[in-house]
Amino acid sequence: RKNTPATGFDVRFRPYYQIAMQGQSNVYAAVSMTNADRSLYFTSPVYSEPTKASTSIGAVVALTDVSHIDTLLKSRFDIALLLSPQGLVFASSRPDWIGMMAEKVATQRLAEIRALKQFGTMFADKDPSVLPISTRSGLQTIASAHFAVAEAPIKWNDPYGDWKLLVYEDLTRATTW
Repeated sequence: RKNTPATGFDVRFRPYYQIAMQGQSNVYAAVSMTNADRSLYFTSPVYSEPTKASTSIGAVVALTDVSHIDTLLKSRFDIALLLSPQGLVFASSRPDWIGMMAEKVATQRLAEIRALKQFGTMFADKDPSVLPISTRSGLQTIASAHFAVAEAPIKWNDPYGDWKLLVYEDLTRATTW
């Protein structure tokens, strides 16, 4: 439930907690299994002594909704995608693309992604759709318009790898093709 403290919950099995216990701050993006909210978990270790060289004895976790990121992406870019290490669109300037995959994934790989439970029930009952655009950087033509596509890795200390921000800028406003 929103605005409900989560103090006292056992999160030892969660990757964001396990990484903090290894002494690393991290950001973990996930979808709730119970209410399907997309959230970011900001986690930092708590140490037994006032130095990072001491033992991590716990973690502090802050949680925020991802809808703010969707709004930011929509207001700043023609098209923008936040891709998970698995290739899932987690946030986007296009709400209808959230939950799509950057490319078709094999059945075995899809089973592995589902087993993570990181993305809740986003595609528990059906296979995810594939994005109607390419996620490669460079110049692209999309629906007869020319776009410059840039990508940036996002290092959140996610146990499954780096996330990726892709932005697509329509060049017709900037220059003649």
